[in-house]
Order: sequence, then structure tokens, then C-alpha cells
Amino acid sequence: MLRNAREQRQLSQGEVAARLNLRVSLIRDLELDRFDQKTASTFTRGYIKSYAKLLGIADEPIVAAYEAMAERTPEYGHQMHSFSRRTSREASENRLRYASWLAFIVLAVGMFAWWWQQPAETPKTSNLADTMRLLDSSTESLATAVSAAAPVSGAVVSSEALVSAAAAPLSAAVSAGQAMAPATSAPSATPLSADTSAVVAAAEAVPATPSDASVAGELALSFKADCWLRVTDATGKVLLEGLKKAGAQQSLSGVPPYRLVVGAPQALSLSLAGEPVDMTRFKAGQVARFTLPSKS
Repeated sequence: MLRNAREQRQLSQGEVAARLNLRVSLIRDLELDRFDQKTASTFTRGYIKSYAKLLGIADEPIVAAYEAMAERTPEYGHQMHSFSRRTSREASENRLRYASWLAFIVLAVGMFAWWWQQPAETPKTSNLADTMRLLDSSTESLATAVSAAAPVSGAVVSSEALVSAAAAPLSAAVSAGQAMAPATSAPSATPLSADTSAVVAAAEAVPATPSDASVAGELALSFKADCWLRVTDATGKVLLEGLKKAGAQQSLSGVPPYRLVVGAPQALSLSLAGEPVDMTRFKAGQVARFTLPSKS
């Protein structure tokens, strides 16, 4: 059909191939009903339609004849069906790929919108607030130490009251004896005076209050600039930890020896039991770690 139409228009196979930008061998094979099984049927149909359009004839009958001939050729018909199935499978895979990309984009947009709508995080507590909290805890520790020392002081006071109470009857007895006895019996008051002296000596022998001992181990701190430090006593109790501002002063009492970690040793003036501690032995810009009183 194609060859007859070409010959009627007095065209050669080479002229048709040149106008269609195809090989002359391909035009020859189309006219001889020789189709390469490696060429997909879709391309063959395209060649036939282009050839028919060039000749100015309808392409439907020629394509129908080509498909009928392909159905009669088992090998070529199987190839056509395989190509059709492969084309359908590729189209399905493309649709699945597009759907996957669309789902990924929707998920990404949803996650971004969720993150955007989240409330801002609660700001962390400032260093000043932490410092004030540590200062309050140090004050409470000092108050606890003072309250613990109060019963001891009370015991000392009670001892003094007991001595006074014991001395009062003795003094009254001495006065009564002096009033009732004659002058010759005056030496009998001597034992009473001796007893009174013993009681007074016992009262003077009462040991010093623990408050004096705590004063002996008291740390006095004065800050010339902002400084971070940590102070612990022999029991491991943290007496002070945190940032102290310039001009601040602090007194600490605990169980010596004290272990100190000072971030800026040049900013701290320190004394133990009234004796100043030399802080110039530490280099500026380095953290100082030392024990008071020192073991050396």
C-alpha cells in the first residue's frame, strides 16, 4: 500500500527517506513487510503514520493491516504484547513515584507547620537567680549551725545558774553562823568559805563555748571583683558555691580544714580566724585549689 502510493507520486525510496529523516533501509523494510523485532511496535506505527502523511493518504487502514499481520506472526505479536505490558508497568511505576514524592512533600510541609506552631521554650533560670538561691542556702546552713550551738550555750548558762544557786545557801549559812557564834568561833566559817571557793573554781573550769571554737575556724571573704568559688568543710558539706559580686563580703563557719576552689583568686581577700591568707601566690587567670589551714 505504501509502495503503490509512492510510485503513483513518482517518488523514490531515497526521496522519502530524506524527507522523513529516516534510513533508506527502513523505508525499504516497511514496503517489504519486514519488521525488526528489536524495534518496538510503537515506533513502527509512528513510521507508518509519518510515511502515509507524506504521501497524503489515510494511515488507519495501513496501521490496521500492520497490526493484523503482527497478530499472525507469533514472535512479533508476543513482542508487541510484552512491550505493551512493559509500557503499562512503567506508567504505573511513574504514577507510584509521583505519588510518593507528593506524600513526602505533604509530610515535610506538615512537619514544618507543626514545628512553627510550637510555643517558645521556657527561658532558663539566669545565673543571678542561681546565685541568690545558693546564697539563701548558705544563709540557712549558717542559721542551722547557730541554732545547733544554742543548746550548748544554754547548757553553759545553766551551769552558771547552778553555781550561783549552790553558792547562795552557802553564803546564807556563813552569814547566819557569823551572826550567832561568838568571836572565838569565827574560824569555823573557814570550811564554808573553802567550799564556796571550790564551787566558784568549778564554775570557772567550765570549758569555753563551742561558739568560741567556731570563731577560731571562721573564714572571712571579701570580693574585690566578680568571682566564682566553692567552699566545703572536712565533713564534705558545701558552705558556699556560686558567683559573688564585687564588694560582697561573706563569713563562713564549719569543720576545718576547708577546701576551696576559686575561679579568680586575685579578686578575693581571705582570712582564717583573723589571719589573712596570701592570695598573690596564685597566678591571675587560673583556677586556685587549696586547703585551709594548709597541711605544710
